[in-house]
Amino acid sequence: MLEWKDIFTGRTYHFTGEGLKRVRKHVAGLLAQRIKAGSGLKDVADKAARFWAKEYYELVFPLRLDAPEVEKIDGSVNFRSRKQDPGFPPILPAPGSRVTETLLADAVVIRTALLNLLLRQRKVEKELLNAVRLASLVSPLAEELAKHLLSWPKEVELLLSAFQGRAPFPRDVDGDLVRAVSEAVFSPLEVQSLPDELGVTLVIGAVQRVKQYVFASPGLNEIRGASALLDEITESLERDVESELGVEVLLRAAGSRLEFLVPDEEEGEYWRKKIKQRFFERTGSSLVATAASSVKIKKLLTEFQEVLRRANRELEKERNLVFPVAGEALPFEERCSICKKRVAEGWYQTPEKQLEPACRVCYTKREKGRELRCRMVEKLGEEVVDREVFVRLEPPDSLNELPPENLAHKWVAVVYGDGNNFGGVLQQKIDKLASALQWTQRIKRVTWKAAAQALREAMNSEEASRELKRLPFQMLLLGGEDISLFAWGPVGLHFARYFVELTDREFAPAQDVKERISFSLGVLVTDEKAPVFRTLNFTEEELLKWAKRAARERGYKRGGTIAFFLAPSADQIPGDLENFLRRAFLKPGKVMNLCLTLRPLSAEELGFLIDKARELRSYSGSLLRLATAFIKGSPKVATLLYLYQKGRKKEKELFDELEKIEKVPPTLCELMFPTFFSSERKVFGTDAQKEGSYHFSALVDLAELLKILG
Repeated sequence: MLEWKDIFTGRTYHFTGEGLKRVRKHVAGLLAQRIKAGSGLKDVADKAARFWAKEYYELVFPLRLDAPEVEKIDGSVNFRSRKQDPGFPPILPAPGSRVTETLLADAVVIRTALLNLLLRQRKVEKELLNAVRLASLVSPLAEELAKHLLSWPKEVELLLSAFQGRAPFPRDVDGDLVRAVSEAVFSPLEVQSLPDELGVTLVIGAVQRVKQYVFASPGLNEIRGASALLDEITESLERDVESELGVEVLLRAAGSRLEFLVPDEEEGEYWRKKIKQRFFERTGSSLVATAASSVKIKKLLTEFQEVLRRANRELEKERNLVFPVAGEALPFEERCSICKKRVAEGWYQTPEKQLEPACRVCYTKREKGRELRCRMVEKLGEEVVDREVFVRLEPPDSLNELPPENLAHKWVAVVYGDGNNFGGVLQQKIDKLASALQWTQRIKRVTWKAAAQALREAMNSEEASRELKRLPFQMLLLGGEDISLFAWGPVGLHFARYFVELTDREFAPAQDVKERISFSLGVLVTDEKAPVFRTLNFTEEELLKWAKRAARERGYKRGGTIAFFLAPSADQIPGDLENFLRRAFLKPGKVMNLCLTLRPLSAEELGFLIDKARELRSYSGSLLRLATAFIKGSPKVATLLYLYQKGRKKEKELFDELEKIEKVPPTLCELMFPTFFSSERKVFGTDAQKEGSYHFSALVDLAELLKILG
């Protein structure tokens, strides 16, 4: 029985002989559809490469978000044919050993990329090069593809026979080279037999100070436009690499960062200049660092982390030499009315139909934001079956359009998320190029799918059921390890809960795996007038780091964490979060020490508290008074008030509802009101209780959630 081990969770999937035949047949059928749609040798090779390098991974990942719980693949399993389908992922392990961590797609893409680049070094004619590419891409499933009656050019037929070992390679193709590369990729033990002189060049291009560029202008159109423009430029360069070199050479294109392989250093320098020029011409101000590092194929295949570290050191050197373009206006020059820094170069029309001066950078961002306002929403809609939830409403033009009209408080949630200890965990798990390729595709697919499903759940929530005139969210960063969005307060909270819940499910580890992959999110809920840069900076630098510290203190064993904070206005955003938390939420006393918050929370804990807050909605005034007593008074006095109010007949329904604790998460099994003791829980999730033992209360968390939910 063949086994494929998910290197990132430790889970193992077992294939019976019939199950392996079924998945090979299914994948071959999908590949045949792409081949039949091609016209000309290069187009067919490109379509086959695109299938293995992109489309196949879209079918496989995510593995566990909405797939049935199957760990034994036999002849009865139904596989996905589209990324929205509910079937099982068509996991197809690479051949070569009984237990493997490599997918066939990993091996096929890497082999084809290396042969592509090595043959380019040898100046092989393009027609023959594309024939070798195509033969490399289809030969692993040649037997299954034969049943689809595909018509191959003569040179491809000869090469297919050669790849299968039934005939020699044509004279113009170095057969020894092809066999050596194939054996090294499909049989890792053979890597050391590769000739030492074989090498390629790794090119990296990365935009610097992305946040500074995206959020330099306060308007939602400018922010959305800056983010969309960086994505658009990255995608245009990605298309150029695919067109000129082949889809298979691209290792990463996400988060304004490109990583790909080229034949030699001369080609690397060409791409470095092209990347810099493209970003600067299109944005007018973004800073880009690039590096081109030559690497031996032996090291590329087996020591990819070391290869990447070396390339990143070169990138760091250039980063230190990249300086912002001088853009400050002189005293006698007209300033841009948007950023209020750069020299105005023209005019733009405000929503009030007034003409205002604008610099080229801000004007470009604004127009791009208006042009592409629906683009990311449409892409999110492609991830789910019921996409109408995303496309039935227009995106907002400003932050005050995120909440519905006629609300007493127009709460806006600023959400910023990041992976927990990705560097440390992945450094242990990713040592091979195949693992790196798999991770790049997986994290991109998981974040998109989880974000789409989390937003769908948030849009279908009880709070979002009221009449909305605009979409109550605007996604800003998505696709890599970072995620950022603005949303109406309740939608932002629900999104955080479901996103962490879904990513926890995807990366749920096997029993013997100690560290798990997870995400942490910071969520600031404030009014729509708060300055964008300040709110985002506080969310990323304070709340997100708080959530990540809590995950680290737990040993990364319990999944992701969420740190939310309610600041009714910008003036109430603390300058020093740690000191604020200690002053506001820690209550030392003679009878007991009390912590007035359970934050940061797991997704399950946040979901439980949100549900409890909904149940208490009709008692919000009384609950707020109880929470205020604990915030302003001593624990002893506040507890006496709680017991007094509980004894009053008038408040009986409130306390019956509050103290009815059902379906409580395991981490809150000790929960009681007004306070409870937990030996496992840490103050603010981060401090090993050095000040002595603490009791906890969830009343303040419930009161703040009630304010946000409305």
